[in-house]
Amino acid sequence: MPCLPDSVHVMTDDTRPRTAAEVTEGVWMVRGARVTAERTADGLRVRVRAGVEGLSRIVLRWRVDSSEDARILGDAWERGYGDLQWRTLQPDRPLPWYVLITDGAFGGPTTGWGVRTRAGALCSWTVDEGGIALWADVRSGGLPVLLGERELDVATVVTAAGPTPFTAHEALCTAMSPDQLPSTGPVVGCNNWYYAYGRGFGPDAVLRDARTVVEYADGHPVRPYCVIDDGWTEGGGSVPGGPWDAGLPGVFDDMGELAARITDTGARPGLWFRPLLSRTETTAVRPGMLRDSGFPLDPSLDVALDTVAEDVTRFRNWGYQLIKHDFSTYDVFGRFAALSRRTRLAGLVVGRPDPDQRRDPGPALPHDRRGRGRHRGDRLQHGRASRSRPGAGAAVW
Repeated sequence: MPCLPDSVHVMTDDTRPRTAAEVTEGVWMVRGARVTAERTADGLRVRVRAGVEGLSRIVLRWRVDSSEDARILGDAWERGYGDLQWRTLQPDRPLPWYVLITDGAFGGPTTGWGVRTRAGALCSWTVDEGGIALWADVRSGGLPVLLGERELDVATVVTAAGPTPFTAHEALCTAMSPDQLPSTGPVVGCNNWYYAYGRGFGPDAVLRDARTVVEYADGHPVRPYCVIDDGWTEGGGSVPGGPWDAGLPGVFDDMGELAARITDTGARPGLWFRPLLSRTETTAVRPGMLRDSGFPLDPSLDVALDTVAEDVTRFRNWGYQLIKHDFSTYDVFGRFAALSRRTRLAGLVVGRPDPDQRRDPGPALPHDRRGRGRHRGDRLQHGRASRSRPGAGAAVW
């Protein structure tokens, strides 16, 4: 259980953080903002109220000594791009979602700090020789959020420790995720993107892939997946958006029948889709915005979450057992994490919405996360180019 922070700092905009005064145990205030930290059975629950200026970020800092030889590991905002590695102390390095600290280059006793899944902010950590800090970005897009009389549940901080980096990592991920992991077993199989690239294939090629991967499995009790990637709808090869209610006419005319035929080969059927992009303009999209010749859905709208839920339900009814959802981060932010400009500790500016959108209680992404989890059901989901979900057991393909 983490202790109360030694100091709390608040950013109402993109200026330097202002140190908040502790008015009573676990409560800090500055410029109309009120930060509360409360010990609970799940961890240290952090909540905030904003003043009339709004709120961009809060920073909680603990005085924790780290040796010069310490090695540090963090997560990624979206997915790893060859940068998930143990490094020496770098105080300006943002570590998304969680951090592990071990003494020396060869491992040993390790401590971990993180936030539970479904946080109400984009959370990252920084570590220096004298302390560790949690940076919680609560902006609505790129502007300070205006909460009015509402209180935002920012995050629940958890800690873990272990005699080795692996045991500490395992314990921390268990503490961060309240979800029961799906009992799907190992995930193995094939995906046709890396030879077809969304073009020039049909059901015969898909079934050939399924038979091939089953042959390679050679009777192993873990049945392999056969995933149909981009190309099963109109616009194949261009990673298009929805609607996702039918396959490519004249080629993929019956997606339910194809799932059944994949199952008959001994493989488990899987399906790709890009949930947050539409080829047609609907009430679920962002008005007047185009991206990759489509319209991005606004995941802060219930109609958008309902649209995604209907698509997932349809795929389940067709018989698909693994869903590969793609481009989720890109379609929200308009960029990939690896291409984002590196900025100071305060984090990334991800776009500037219409000023009226500042009254949303926090960024859209946590709402998106809750929506996806609500409709997951018993189908395994695999996110590519999607926001990481620490500790929640996302499939690695």
